[in-house]
Amino acid sequence: MKNFKFLYLLLAVVGVVTFTSCTEEWAPGAQDTNAGVYFPDTSVINVTAETTSVDIVVKRTNAADALTVTVRSEVAEDAADLLTIPSSVSFEAGNDTAVLTVDVNGAAMAEGKRYKALVKLDGEQASTYGASEFTFTFMIPEKWVDYVDEAGKLVYGTYIDDFFCPVIDYPAGYAVAVQIQKHENDVNRYRVVEPFGKLFFDQMFGGVPGYFQLTPGSVIEFNVADPNNVTVVGNPVNLGAAINFSDIGLAPMYLYIESDENGQVPGAVTFKDGIISFGANQVYVVYESEGALDILTPTNASGLMAFVLPGVEVTDYSLAVEYTGMYIAADNSEASAVLEFGAGADVDSIKYAVVEGDITKDFASVAQGIVDGTVEPIYEITDPEQLTQEVALTRGSWTVVAVPYGGEEAKVEDAIAYSFWFNGVGEVPTVDVEVRFGSILELTGEENAEFPSDYWAGIAVIANGDDIKSIKAFVSTLISVENSGMSYEAIVAGYAKDYSADIEELKANGTAIVGPFNVPSATEVIALVAIETIYGETILVDKTWTSTNTSGIEFGDYKITEGEYESVIGLYGGYQAGEVWFLVDGMFEMVGSYDSTARTMTTTGYEETYAKGDLICNDVYFYYNQEKTQAYGYWAASDADFAEACDLTFGYNTNGVVDALKCYFAKNVFNLADGTLAFSEYLFTPDATVVKYEAASAAKASTLACAKSSSLNAQVANVTVKSNERIWVPAK
Repeated sequence: MKNFKFLYLLLAVVGVVTFTSCTEEWAPGAQDTNAGVYFPDTSVINVTAETTSVDIVVKRTNAADALTVTVRSEVAEDAADLLTIPSSVSFEAGNDTAVLTVDVNGAAMAEGKRYKALVKLDGEQASTYGASEFTFTFMIPEKWVDYVDEAGKLVYGTYIDDFFCPVIDYPAGYAVAVQIQKHENDVNRYRVVEPFGKLFFDQMFGGVPGYFQLTPGSVIEFNVADPNNVTVVGNPVNLGAAINFSDIGLAPMYLYIESDENGQVPGAVTFKDGIISFGANQVYVVYESEGALDILTPTNASGLMAFVLPGVEVTDYSLAVEYTGMYIAADNSEASAVLEFGAGADVDSIKYAVVEGDITKDFASVAQGIVDGTVEPIYEITDPEQLTQEVALTRGSWTVVAVPYGGEEAKVEDAIAYSFWFNGVGEVPTVDVEVRFGSILELTGEENAEFPSDYWAGIAVIANGDDIKSIKAFVSTLISVENSGMSYEAIVAGYAKDYSADIEELKANGTAIVGPFNVPSATEVIALVAIETIYGETILVDKTWTSTNTSGIEFGDYKITEGEYESVIGLYGGYQAGEVWFLVDGMFEMVGSYDSTARTMTTTGYEETYAKGDLICNDVYFYYNQEKTQAYGYWAASDADFAEACDLTFGYNTNGVVDALKCYFAKNVFNLADGTLAFSEYLFTPDATVVKYEAASAAKASTLACAKSSSLNAQVANVTVKSNERIWVPAK
């Protein structure tokens, strides 16, 4: 059996992709029963090497009397000799503000390193809901240097766009000046200052359009230590530009580089000769809506997106070629292929050869042979009017190898290879392809303990590997695909991964296993597989499969009711044994676990989608209204007063049906002005009724349940007479 690659399924990757929340967290005042002390500002505290002390502001909501509040602190080990925090802070009568002065040894701090200290205000006087304890970060900001000329004037770099332009239907390749800085002490670090700020819009539009709102200070930082795998720091990056949509309002824009479970995809961003380049279809525009990043648009289809460091000369020796069709002699005696070339601005001429077979993976020797003159025949293009070429060929697989020239100099490093099937006079061969989708056991006939059927799926492709040019596949839950509103073709084009490396296995065995894919248990999932043949046809196959469920739990939606309150919570299978996912309010996903002995399911409330990694249970997290006057969170407690926080817990019966809430559970909304509870959107006790919920769905009936095949390409046009001598047949 092959060595499987590990791939992890993102449930909402189609149409909705979510990342770490950038929602502003709220530090409110307390209820009026105590002094309500809290920290109003919990941002990073910047210091210098000369800093000896900093003041941390402390606020209170009840300012009537003089008050001294006990302060407890836990300083990180690496900051023990650098930070000294007082044991108390005092308020004057009638004053709602005090200052906690922290002694700082800035001279001993390392630039750019973060030093942390947990500071806690006396619990008896602390705000119930505000930040009465916080881990403060102290740091000396890193130093970034502008590029300047001998006169000290700022020298700009260049940004070549295929990121922003697609959003506004502009063509790719628009170049603008941009401010780029280098790190003073690290030659591998660069950053772009306000890449989509006023300078960008002034060059694009002559000013900032009314439907955009800019926030100064945004940067995109790069670490080019590995030039083949440049890191974009803080991916996804807030660009400081928000666009006003008619349906969702003002939406901040983010740059997102394609990532997987291990982080940024290797090779998505590269660095060569002073140019930071982005991979085609590996860059996305993401928008923030209602406090979460949930709207995604693929960009950089051309692969042109790049930042060019100041002083670097940009040259374009890029080439492109495509087989567009053929001419057939009127007597069917011969046929010739028509090739359309494209060339970059600095290409003066092109030399190319057309060789038999597909050599796209190893064409360097042919490219060098074109330069040396050892390959025959060699064709040359010296006139821009000659970019349409016609070459007489026989039926078969062919590869065009082309080398650009700048003057008399061959740019072998920019040579390209393009393979195609030339049918000539005759019918296009038919390729038989079979696709299977299911568990590893079902596909291979072998039990594999590493990939149990509850959580893993694979795709089997059965075909003659010599007929296959590429394999792309996408796996997601069926409901995600149905709700995306996208066609299968669009999903494959925007999100499918390339598994063409498995073609070698297909050639050797007649079968290739793609995957496996980690999927949630007890869930109907779908595989979209696009198989391109060497004859120019792309076949799209979709298959569905339901992962097994050995948990004994009946997963699904459950309705909770008590008095005037009701809510629906989703309880779904997880991605590994013992795991369960909670879907709260149809939006927030919390990972939890189940105990088959106690027949309970619990979650601590760490949200995995909109606030990935953050606790939204027993904490105020999101704004409730657009005016930002209220905020809300979810509370789970073991007592009716919600004094003792606990995990959100449900119980299920011997039949696996969830039938009980094992704690107090509420969605509470608070007023930001004073921290008081405004209302509970719902509040349930352990006496609440929990029943299986089958919602009446208005969604269209699923058309994805059965496998079918279709072509990604338009049908071949009817053969038309181009002249009275030859017949023109367009390529597929």
